[in-house]
Amino acid sequence: EDGQEQKKRKSSNGVSGDSQGVIAFKDDGKKYYQCKMSDCIKYAVQRGLCCAHGAVVKRYPRKRCVVEGCEKIARGKMAKCVAHGGTPVKKCIVEGCQNNQKQGGKCKRHGAKCTIKRCNFSKCNKFANRGGVCIRHGKELAAARAHAH
Repeated sequence: EDGQEQKKRKSSNGVSGDSQGVIAFKDDGKKYYQCKMSDCIKYAVQRGLCCAHGAVVKRYPRKRCVVEGCEKIARGKMAKCVAHGGTPVKKCIVEGCQNNQKQGGKCKRHGAKCTIKRCNFSKCNKFANRGGVCIRHGKELAAARAHAH
């Protein structure tokens, strides 16, 4: 009896296709698996589901909303999704900027203080990646070292 209830629950969720997802084809004819939830056109990542419908691609699974029947991702200490009162992601206060704010209402680019250091090259405002320089200046330094030898 429990098995029949689970099957009913699955079909009411709109799940279709096999365990890997629905086979679909790209414009160039290559085969891929589509999410098995009805009306979803995203790529299946795990167990035939996309990330939005429950595939876990990170090492630690995302927490789901505690409200019964809600499968959305929980945010903040309340363990609820944004629709049920969780903390929404706030955007930078600088007009036209869509980056997430880090500190003081601003993103890193617009002046939020953070522990990540800036590139040591003069007039370069990018973030240091390795050795105190950004990716671009790191490549330039590597090329200069290669020519010096």
